[in-house]
Parts: sequence; C-alpha cells; structure tokens
Amino acid sequence: MISGKTLKFLPVPAALFDHQGKLLDASNSFVSLLGYSSQNELISKSDIHLFGNLTDRDILLKEIKDSGVSEKEIALHPVTGMDIHIHLSTIKMGRPLSRKSNYLSVFSNITLQKV
Repeated sequence: MISGKTLKFLPVPAALFDHQGKLLDASNSFVSLLGYSSQNELISKSDIHLFGNLTDRDILLKEIKDSGVSEKEIALHPVTGMDIHIHLSTIKMGRPLSRKSNYLSVFSNITLQKV
C-alpha cells in the first residue's frame, strides 16, 4: 500500500482518492500542478474546486468501480481559474471486490498539446 510519505514525494503529480472521489492525499507535484500552497489546502477543497466538470468525475468513478482501471482525458480546475487538460491514469487499490477501495491516480498535464 502507498503511504502518505511515499505519495508526497513522488516526482509526478499523483493523488489518492476514496471510493466516492474525495481527495485523501496528494504528491507535492500534484499540489504544484494545481497551484495550491500546501497539501492541506488542496485536500480541504471539495470536488467542485478540483474537477472542471463533475460529470467527468462521475464517469471516471463508475469506470474504475466496474473495471478497476481508467485512462481518460479530463479537465481539472487549478487555483488560476483556467482549466487544464489532464491525461489521467487511475487504478483501484485494495481488495478486488470491495466497493469501498481507494484509487491511485497519476496525472499528466497535456494542456499545451490541446492548443
């Protein structure tokens, strides 16, 4: 299992979410990508502050619950207010049949490729 210390220092933007899509933990790279000053500030935000479109989040959660993995392009909403395009890779962590597993996501900023 990935611990908070391990996740915090990953050199790539990554985050751990619960089965409902609530952010539990994040790497420093993910905090920076979204323009927050600290991990605590980012984690205190609700989903509406992170996702550019909550429908994307709901589709993503359903896909992961059904298959255990997901690869998607989504929009995230950083502090600047301008959505950024992200390639998101997510995997279900924990017991395979559990409905309450956590999800590990790795993010790649593809905003410049979309221009």
